[in-house]
Amino acid sequence: MTLLPFLGASKELKTKPTQHSVRTLMGYGISPDFLFIRADDAIPADILEKTARGSGMRPERVVPAATADSIYRVPLEFEALGLSGKIASALGLPDRKCDLSKWERLMGDIEISKDLLRVAMVGKYNDLEDAYFSLNEGLRTAGYAKRKKVKLVFVDATDVETKGVSLLSDMDGICVPGGFGNRGIEGMILAAKYARENRVPYLGVCLGSQIMAMEFARNVLGIADANSEEFASEGKHNVVRIMETQKSVSKKGGTMRLGSYPCVIRKGSIAEKLYGTTETSERHRHRFEFDPEYRACMEEKGFVVSATSPDGLLAEIVELSDHPFMVATQAHPEFKSRPTDPHPLFMGFVEAMEHSA
Repeated sequence: MTLLPFLGASKELKTKPTQHSVRTLMGYGISPDFLFIRADDAIPADILEKTARGSGMRPERVVPAATADSIYRVPLEFEALGLSGKIASALGLPDRKCDLSKWERLMGDIEISKDLLRVAMVGKYNDLEDAYFSLNEGLRTAGYAKRKKVKLVFVDATDVETKGVSLLSDMDGICVPGGFGNRGIEGMILAAKYARENRVPYLGVCLGSQIMAMEFARNVLGIADANSEEFASEGKHNVVRIMETQKSVSKKGGTMRLGSYPCVIRKGSIAEKLYGTTETSERHRHRFEFDPEYRACMEEKGFVVSATSPDGLLAEIVELSDHPFMVATQAHPEFKSRPTDPHPLFMGFVEAMEHSA
């Protein structure tokens, strides 16, 4: 893939850099099967032919990749060029028609999605554009499936600590994503408290699930020092603690609970309604868990552990029984969400915002 620079003064696309790139690659003994050329606008046929000729490529193997109005339109544009058939031919495989009806439906939903739903993403990595990219897109595509436009408003959790929950006052929903370290934790807890008390739809992901448990323990059970072992290693009331199997591990990274784990969903819960089943699996990336010793006293007050590991020890999904939608998962649903098939928890979150808007 190469870029065709556009010179504003002469109003022309320049093919020489691409030709030199291909020749340099061939000089290393590598011959490209396909050449994708990028440009902001449509690439004229004569430029495609010139690029193919100057690069020693077959014209049908030079693929224009102009900037699309949505990344989700790209598969449709490539298929309109017959790209799947060309790739199959290059690999010696029989041509097979691609069924892109789901992508066509997605683009149709995007085009007619007008009503806005504002979601406060209360996190700590908001300065990094790609920090929550998969989660962001999971929420947006769930919105499109409901023909709503989800607008993510990135709220730094430390700003909630210093400026107050007024930052959340005009939001349709609140999402607390994953993260590590104690910076911004109190702001996230304030956001969860605001969502609970004002019945604002709340979605917690990984750390966001632990935040929900800590907030509930503090402000409903009255355990003022309820915390997590990650942030208060010597705390007396850590409702979130490190997994027993990880206590002897000094290095993190690959020693965390990683990958797909099965879970059993409680009948009659919001989670069961959304998943449409009592058994599923989700992908994880964490070391800390909800302490089951607090489960009974918290469930007496309406905190529901709605999905657990098969042995019933690890809390996978939690929710509140007297709230329109306050649901959190210890897993990362964005890892299984797809643009044409958004995750059930994302769909439920959007639907809850839709009903409360």
